[in-house]
Amino acid sequence: MAGQDTTAKALACLTCELLINPDILSKLKIELAHAIPDPRDLPTCQQVENLPYLSAVIQETLRLHPPVSLRSARVSPDEALNYDDGCNPTWVIPAGTPISMCAPSIQSNPDIFPEPSKFWPERWLENPRLDRYLMTFSKGTRKCVGIELAYQELYLVSSAVFRKYDLYDGTDMQQGPTLALYNTTRERDVDLTSDLGFSVPVRGSKGVRVLVRS
Repeated sequence: MAGQDTTAKALACLTCELLINPDILSKLKIELAHAIPDPRDLPTCQQVENLPYLSAVIQETLRLHPPVSLRSARVSPDEALNYDDGCNPTWVIPAGTPISMCAPSIQSNPDIFPEPSKFWPERWLENPRLDRYLMTFSKGTRKCVGIELAYQELYLVSSAVFRKYDLYDGTDMQQGPTLALYNTTRERDVDLTSDLGFSVPVRGSKGVRVLVRS
């Protein structure tokens, strides 16, 4: 699962969100056109990894649709932990108590991410420090060992695809290649409904399906 299914899941979710949000896709394509003048060229990481809007799209995808939903437990075996959130009395967590948190619960907290169910990349541009709450790869010394590889795959694949392909407008008059969702809805085929360690949509979903026209 790690290193292939997780990245594929994130790319599928990103594709769905861009195809149902044409205004967001339009902004991304303008940025990509400046960074990659010839759509036939495959981008390099150096060309795309610092693009602000592409980065915001990827971060928002990982926030809203974390591929992994499992809780990674941690235990302090020998001493109690004191937790102070600055608002409530200090919490004392006894030694030997498993502690965990999962990405979906943190990343859908409306106190941190207003309108949490909305796909809104601009939130990352307005407040870059939101990355402290992004738990998709976990945090600290035990975070996902493949995080850098995953980001490179997300940047390279998404930029290559959406530099080349436009959203199908239904006219059959477009000159270049296009993409369109096929019998796919976010609510049924993308959104998390079951936590099986791997984020799972509605039972029976066939996932994100796309019609490619060239």
